[in-house]
Amino acid sequence: MKPHKERLRYLDLFRGITIFGMIVVNQQGDWGHVHPAIRHAAWNGLTPADLVFPFFLFIAGVSVFFSQEARFSWGDTTLPIALRIIRRGLLLIALGMFLNLPLDMDFSSMRIPGVLQRIGLCYLVVALVALGRRPVLETALCIVLPALYWILMLSVAVPGFGSGRLDPPGNLGRYVDSALFGLHTYRHAPVPGFDPEGALSTISAAATMLLGLLSGRWLGSASSMGRRAGGLAAAGVLILAVGLILTVWIPLNKNLWSPSYVAVTGGLAQMTMALSVLATEMQNRVSWGPFESLGRNSIAIYVLSSVAGICTAGIVVHGPSGAVSLKQLLYSSLFLPWIGGAAASLLYSLIWACLWTAAAMALRWRGLFIKL
Repeated sequence: MKPHKERLRYLDLFRGITIFGMIVVNQQGDWGHVHPAIRHAAWNGLTPADLVFPFFLFIAGVSVFFSQEARFSWGDTTLPIALRIIRRGLLLIALGMFLNLPLDMDFSSMRIPGVLQRIGLCYLVVALVALGRRPVLETALCIVLPALYWILMLSVAVPGFGSGRLDPPGNLGRYVDSALFGLHTYRHAPVPGFDPEGALSTISAAATMLLGLLSGRWLGSASSMGRRAGGLAAAGVLILAVGLILTVWIPLNKNLWSPSYVAVTGGLAQMTMALSVLATEMQNRVSWGPFESLGRNSIAIYVLSSVAGICTAGIVVHGPSGAVSLKQLLYSSLFLPWIGGAAASLLYSLIWACLWTAAAMALRWRGLFIKL
């Protein structure tokens, strides 16, 4: 029988905190009153909400390393591992498409790109590259991919706008998304036809996951845990500094997943991972059970919470003011009477995330793990 893969508590902790943040950001009580602390930057700039997705991609890269090392140690060969990678990547893309299905089944403007689709595509690329176990190649790709992407963004002319435009309507990413997906892009994007998880910027996003893969290789080394955490934190400071320097020439932009954004968020992710390592070393004094539980079933909880959010927003009930969605009824009845505006919206999202954390803890208590 194959040995059970040992849980990496620091990885579960970081992943759990990130998924908690992702749920909070994605499940607002009132999208017209989003709290400034969890509002995405309109275009250029960086907010706490803009850290959630790159952190998750980084964590996925770390997981790729440890998962593959476990498979190789069990005696698996490259071909069956590659087939598992392809199957899992396609499953993530399919789940993302499922979450985009409109409740009224009107597919005329159904969004095609999405968060899980980007995770699946990056995973396919990074996990297949990782099979070669060539850190030099992985490092080179981590630099080359965002550089190549940015060269394309600056040099390829967009019809009607020219080359080098980085504004919402004139950038190459919007043109590619419009050509590939037509009306099937994010309806809340800065301009129609653009998608923050679009095709072209996924090239650069793969570098974020590659940085996680390289960090996983360091964390899996034979050094002491303290030295590994310290080295990772030092690398994070250096990469963060590089990213901040790059902002002199390259805007910090999540929508475009610019190279400066890759470096800044990647450096911060490495530093946060180092803190997670140190935090789990304090296990005799501090319990991180809720976040670790959430980290063990992260994708499953994300999908289930998203489905539940879609359902509560789509189910129509009759309240005191007439027909409203179940979400609106809960929000107006349980939150607005006590606290108003953005604070009420934030409280709703925090309680929603806590409920799903409790569900993850129940799954862990029952010894259940939903593999997605």
